[in-house]
Amino acid sequence: RQMCIRDRTCSESPTEPTCNAHTSCYWDTNENLCRIKCSMRSSTQCGVDTACAWNGVSCGTKCVTSYTTEETCNSDTQCMWDSGNILCTDACKTYSTSGTCQSDSQCMWNSKGYCQMACEYGYTDATNCINAGCTCLLYTSPSPRDS
Repeated sequence: RQMCIRDRTCSESPTEPTCNAHTSCYWDTNENLCRIKCSMRSSTQCGVDTACAWNGVSCGTKCVTSYTTEETCNSDTQCMWDSGNILCTDACKTYSTSGTCQSDSQCMWNSKGYCQMACEYGYTDATNCINAGCTCLLYTSPSPRDS
């Protein structure tokens, strides 16, 4: 559903409470500013807004914009936490081509033709590792007694 709103409504809301009072706006915690909700944007507008992503049907807020903690990020099945860069990114399964999948170092394109989390990031036990089609060398950190 598209709705016509005055673009300045959100940009004229300088604080989080005044921003969130408008149903068409949300507070971007990364940029500390009020923005028009991605869901209110057309496919063209969505592509121009760096906080938004078009999924082929509608415009949504990118994971990096939506969540700032590992817990909230991982609670969304479309997102995953990147502990190396300390930010929330799109889940591997959201990538539909080999190229976009492989451009994310946490993901890999598998032999079944879809994107999944790379072996070294996604699996902590042998069963899940093997079931994902990975060849995993699982190890445990040496104990202080082994030094």
